[in-house]
Amino acid sequence: MKKSAVTVATMTVFLAVSAIGESRQRKVRPHPDALPNPHQPGEVDNPKLVPFIVTSPRDLPGIVVDETDAVLIGKWRYSTHTPPYVGLGYLHDQKLGKGKSSVTYTPELPRAGMYEVRLSHCYNIRRATNTPITIRHAEGEATLRINQQETPGHKRLFRSLGNYRFRKGKGGWLRISTTGTDGKYVIADAVQFIPVGDSNAGGNVVRVGILGFDSYQALAFTQLFHKPPADNPDLVGLRVVAAWPGGSPDLQETLDDVERWKPRLVEQGVQIVDSIEDVLKQSDVVMIMSVDGRAHLKLAKQALLAEKPVYIGRPMAASLDDVIEMFQLAERHDTPLFSCSQHRYSPGFYGMRDHPEVGKVQGCDVYGGCPIVPHHPDLFWHAIHSIETLYTIMGPGSVSVTRAHTADTELVTGVWKDGRIGTYRGIRKGAVKYSALVFGDKGVAPAGKYGYDAPVNGVVPKGRYKGYEGVATEIAKFYKTRELPISPSETIELFAFMEAAHESKRRNGVPVRLEEVLSAARKRVAKRLRQ
Repeated sequence: MKKSAVTVATMTVFLAVSAIGESRQRKVRPHPDALPNPHQPGEVDNPKLVPFIVTSPRDLPGIVVDETDAVLIGKWRYSTHTPPYVGLGYLHDQKLGKGKSSVTYTPELPRAGMYEVRLSHCYNIRRATNTPITIRHAEGEATLRINQQETPGHKRLFRSLGNYRFRKGKGGWLRISTTGTDGKYVIADAVQFIPVGDSNAGGNVVRVGILGFDSYQALAFTQLFHKPPADNPDLVGLRVVAAWPGGSPDLQETLDDVERWKPRLVEQGVQIVDSIEDVLKQSDVVMIMSVDGRAHLKLAKQALLAEKPVYIGRPMAASLDDVIEMFQLAERHDTPLFSCSQHRYSPGFYGMRDHPEVGKVQGCDVYGGCPIVPHHPDLFWHAIHSIETLYTIMGPGSVSVTRAHTADTELVTGVWKDGRIGTYRGIRKGAVKYSALVFGDKGVAPAGKYGYDAPVNGVVPKGRYKGYEGVATEIAKFYKTRELPISPSETIELFAFMEAAHESKRRNGVPVRLEEVLSAARKRVAKRLRQ
């Protein structure tokens, strides 16, 4: 029987990768307590992922513990059927002995300090969606569950589990167990412990580049990355290395703000460069921080082409069409991108989604400032802060929008597919505050003050202001893991919500369905991409 061209090509790549690895680890043997691999070389279910195999753990940064050095409890079997993996292959629990099987990895750490912990695993629909992980660190134990059907963020192989402080030596460990994973395979492969904040530890410091710093947020995020609060380890391990000024010739305030923030960035050790290309050469990831959404598509194209994960400050774009096209580009280049207002991660706002005094959210009335400018659609420029708050509390699922407009006020009403209603009141006259009133099945409560924790019995707790820290933390985790904190579909829906409000105004306040504006925008994007 003749082998297909795909099978031959796959086996050729697989054997070439295996040969390189074999020359680097000839003394490595399979774990003696694991059952042997039943698959032949080249017998894989997804040939496209073979190049992502890491044949030698020694090629990885940090301290790596592979399954060959782990402690096994239960009946684990080797496999190479689903790439990628590290070393000889990976282990799976055969869907047997649930709740009794585990794999424990114990590193020998050369010094005490903060380490990023990463776990490798292959992925497909046969994997467990709730695999239990326990991490023993200097302050105690952390327990989490991971979805092994999801693609890991680091080269489709490793996912970050967070930063933890460890003591020197063998006091820390990571354990994969199988409790509650009935009917699905649990995968055990390799674990990395990467020193945080050490530029000599295999490149684990994430180098951040800025495109456009006419927004104060460019400076605020830089300061948080360079000097994170002691109780926020997620912000540790990033360094802003280069920034391109940006600024829009037809918006004088952006040119003024470039000069305003430039010396402050230089004080932070950031190199100001003359071209976008210089930023991309020096950085691992990119922040697009220009306030002019009209410029973002062009900047994002260059960053995504260079395969740099991208965060875009508000507004993501000046049109729904540009938003859709940017996410299509991100998918095409297999490079993650996300955008949001800092209001989405204000503690008091996102804390209302499951607030004990509110319960399950039934509706929400959000309010905030709504200046209108000629160079952006009405709600994109500034009202997006409050629309983000609305989506933070309500979640996605809006189907139609109605807008009432006067010179001083906006009232935008959204109907969700489950029958809930959320509103936005845009303020142009009188006192301007940013918050919300949230209605739930247990009670009604205010969202409190921007930048502070959610109220308790109507009182905002005292604490540190976190106006920018919340979103900076999500950006930092995104840069380290490549895992999106917000799905592209939700961001696209949010912009379609605003565009439907614009269309409702054009039609004198009649309801407009989101699917109508989305369909029209997708057709326009498809047409311009063909040109």
